[in-house]
Amino acid sequence: VHPRWNAGLLSLNMQQCRQSIYSGEVYIHEQLLLSPYLTLDPSEADLFFIPFYAACFLSSNFVKPGPGWPDNDVDIGKTYREVQHILRHVEKSYPFWNSSSGRNHVMVFSSDWGSCQGPFLELHNSVMLITSGDRTPVRQPWYAARAAHHMGSSPEFADRCSLPCYQPHKDIAIPPMLAVPSL
Repeated sequence: VHPRWNAGLLSLNMQQCRQSIYSGEVYIHEQLLLSPYLTLDPSEADLFFIPFYAACFLSSNFVKPGPGWPDNDVDIGKTYREVQHILRHVEKSYPFWNSSSGRNHVMVFSSDWGSCQGPFLELHNSVMLITSGDRTPVRQPWYAARAAHHMGSSPEFADRCSLPCYQPHKDIAIPPMLAVPSL
C-alpha cells in the first residue's frame, strides 16, 4: 500500500495513533516490519499485510476541531470510503489479492467499529485483526441507530453495520493496547 496513507497520519502526531487503546494497528505494523519472517518477495509470502491505520484515520476526521468523543462527532463514512479506495488500489496493483479473492490478506481494525469500517463484500474473505470480537448475529437497534448517526459521507457504512463486524471462522480478536510505562 502506498506509504502516503500512514505517513501522513503519523505526522499529525495524534494521541489516537500511538498512545491510545486503538494504537494496535501501528504497533502490529511496526513489529511485522522487524520480523525475521518478513519477505519482500511476494512469491514466498503466505500472507499479505495491508498496512492501513483505520483508527488513526478515523480520529483525523472529527467533524469539528477539538477533543474526541463524546464531545465531538466523527464521520466514519470517510474511513469506510478510504478503505474502499485502498482495496481498489490493492486489487489493481497487486495480482495476489485477485488470485485468492483476498483470503491471504490481513488488515487491522483496532477501533470499536472493527471491520465494519470497510466494505463487507470486498473484505469477507480477508483475515481481520480486530479489538471487538462481537459475535452477535443480529445487531441491536441502538447499534444501527449509532451507525446511521456516524455514517457521515457514506450511507453504505450504516448498511454495512447490519452485517457481522467479526467473523470467528477467519477473524482474530486482539486486545486493545495498554501503555507500558518504561522501567
